[in-house]
Amino acid sequence: MADRRGVRRYGRSAVVYTPVALLLIVFVSAFGVSVFFRVTAIIVSGASRYAPEEIIGKSGLEIGDNLIFVDGNTAGRRLMQLPYVREVRITRRLPDTIEIIISEAVPMAVIRVDGEDWLIDADARILERIDGGESARHIAVRGIALISPAPGGKAKVAPESETRLYYLTELLRAISDKGVQGDIDDVDMSNISNITFLYKGVKVEMGSGESAGYKIERMIGVEEDVRRAGGEAGKIDVSKDGRSNAW
Repeated sequence: MADRRGVRRYGRSAVVYTPVALLLIVFVSAFGVSVFFRVTAIIVSGASRYAPEEIIGKSGLEIGDNLIFVDGNTAGRRLMQLPYVREVRITRRLPDTIEIIISEAVPMAVIRVDGEDWLIDADARILERIDGGESARHIAVRGIALISPAPGGKAKVAPESETRLYYLTELLRAISDKGVQGDIDDVDMSNISNITFLYKGVKVEMGSGESAGYKIERMIGVEEDVRRAGGEAGKIDVSKDGRSNAW
């Protein structure tokens, strides 16, 4: 009988002290996280347009932040406001380091608006306003009117020109993917049924902006075939599916 009473008393005591033990564990764990996971270093990689101090300041991250509770999403959104920041990745390195990895936008083309030249990347994101000397280093685009351009924002056009902007974006991405941006100039988007531009000084007719990547690839092939044959193309037509002409 005594043994059973002892067992009952022990069971009641365990029930009383278990919540206290749990609170103690939670307190110790929270104290450990707050003390042992303080950020002591923030490093920046991939950025050339902005100084590390500017990137860190814009992110809102600070030395002394708790590594476990760092809000990478908010920091990333802040950094995406910088015009030349195309992508952001924020990683934690235990026990005390944050790394901000930047992928920068690559300048591709220039669109003139009311006498001002605006630089855009392949995604038609506006990077900055530049002068005439700098403009000559990039692809000139005609036939598109931007509305209220501002650095860091997506290019905006009137509703009737949205297809034109979409085709331009597809074309610039294809040019970038094939690595021929240094050979392209004078893109004319005035007629979206027959977009034209210069490739190595040769006029190219690509028809609509559909299948831009495929058409750029065909254009490169035609130019190479003509050059290998010892000729020189005066115009290249890749507007017709499956057929390419040079003359």
